[in-house]
Amino acid sequence: MEMKEPADQQTLPFEPHAGDGGLPVDTAAVIPPRSKPEPPVRDRGNGLAGRILIAVCLLGAAYGLQSAVRRTAAEWLIRNGGAENLAWAVRLTPDNPLAWRRLARTQQDGTEALRRAAELMPNEAQGWVDLALELEAQGDLAGAESALDRAAAADPGFLPRWSLANFHLRQGREQEFWGAIREAIRSDRSQTPIAAALCWRAFDDPDLILDRAIPDDPASLQSFLYYLIGKGDINALEKVWRRYEPHVRAADVPVIADLLDDLIAAGEVDLSLSLWNALIGRGLLEFQALDAVSGPFLTNADFGLRLTGLGFDWKTTPTPGILRSQPLRRGFDKTLEIELSGGQEEYTLLLEQAAPVPADAELIFRFSYATQRLPFDTGLVWTLRDPRSGRALARSEALEASEGNWNRGELRVRTPPGVRLLSVQLSYERARGVERYRGLVALRSVDLVRASDEERPR
Repeated sequence: MEMKEPADQQTLPFEPHAGDGGLPVDTAAVIPPRSKPEPPVRDRGNGLAGRILIAVCLLGAAYGLQSAVRRTAAEWLIRNGGAENLAWAVRLTPDNPLAWRRLARTQQDGTEALRRAAELMPNEAQGWVDLALELEAQGDLAGAESALDRAAAADPGFLPRWSLANFHLRQGREQEFWGAIREAIRSDRSQTPIAAALCWRAFDDPDLILDRAIPDDPASLQSFLYYLIGKGDINALEKVWRRYEPHVRAADVPVIADLLDDLIAAGEVDLSLSLWNALIGRGLLEFQALDAVSGPFLTNADFGLRLTGLGFDWKTTPTPGILRSQPLRRGFDKTLEIELSGGQEEYTLLLEQAAPVPADAELIFRFSYATQRLPFDTGLVWTLRDPRSGRALARSEALEASEGNWNRGELRVRTPPGVRLLSVQLSYERARGVERYRGLVALRSVDLVRASDEERPR
C-alpha cells in the first residue's frame, strides 16, 4: 500500500544537492532567523540641547511680549502727547522716529530730537526737511542746507527740491532759487501751479518766471498755461501760448475753449485768433481759419457744421419757446431752422457770433433765409454791435416773410477806429399790439466781406 505525503509538507522548488562530503544541505540554513530588535537608547546630549532650545524660545517669547508691551505703551503715550509722555515714549522705544519728531515739537530747541528721527529713517526726505527747518530757525544755515541736501539725495521727488527753493528764497539767493525751483518742477510737473504761485509772489514777472523756472517741455508749459488761465491774467498768456502752441492736443480743447471766451470778451483779437487757428490747423476743430484783416471773418457761415458754441462759432442760449435744429435733407442745402412756438419772450436773442474784423473799415453783411407760417412782419432782426460798448453799429428792418422761397438781404457797416470785433446777432422783437408769432425761419447762409473787395474791378 502506497504512503501519502502529509498535507503540510511542501516540495522545494529545487532539488537539494550534496555539499562537501556528499551530505545533504540543510534547507533551514538558507533563510537565517531574524534577530530581536534592541530597545531604544535615550540620547542624553540631544535632550540637553532641546531643553536649551525651549529655554531660548521662552526667553524670546518673553522678550517679544515685553517689546510689544513697550511699543503699545509708547503708542499710547504718543497719542496723548505732552512733553512728559513723549519723553517716556522715546525711553520705551528709542528706535521710533515718530516719537522723536513729536518730542521735538515740545522742545524749544528740537534739533537733536529731529536729528535722531532723521537718522532712524535716512531714506525719508521729510525727516531731513524737518531738521533743516529747525536748524534754520536756530540760525545754523550751513547745517540747514546740509540737511536739505541729504533730503534731496534721499528722495528724487518734489518735496526736498521745493524746500530747498524756499530756503534759497528766504536767504535772498536768487540764482540758487531759480535752479532749485526748476528742478522741483521737473521732478513733478503736476506741482507746477504751486511752484509758479511761489515765483509769482516773489517776482510778479511772468516772462521771468517762464524763462527761469519753467522747463521747456510740453507738460510743464501746459501746467503753467493752465495756471495763468485759472489766475485770469490774460496779459501774461501770450508768450506761454507761443511756446506751447506746437504741442496743443485734443485734451486741451475744453480748456482753450473757455480761454477763448475770456479773450474774446476782453477784446484780445490777435491772441484769440492764434488759439482758434491753431486748433483748426491741427485738426482739432473742423472750422475754417479766420483772418481779421482780409477775411474770412465769419465761422460756419453756411451752417454746414453743427453749432458748438466754441470760440468764434455761433452761440445759442436755451430760451423758452424757441427750438433750434439743423436738419439734413437729401437734395437740399444745409440750414439752421429756428422755430418760434408763440411762448417766446418779447425780446429773444436767437443767435450770436463774434467776428474778428479790421478796424475803421467798411463791411457788407449778407444773409439768406426763408420762413414758414410767419406773418409779413416777422419780428426777426439782424444787428451788428460793438461787443465792448454794446452799441448797435448797423441794424436791419424786421425781416419780411418769405414763404416757399429764399430771400436775401444785406447791411452795410463801418467799424469805428480801434474796434476789431463785431457781434453778429439775430433776435426776435415783438412789435407793440402784435401777438407773439408762431412759425419757423430757416437760415441758409450769411457772409461778411470788405466793401472794397466787392467794389474792386474784376
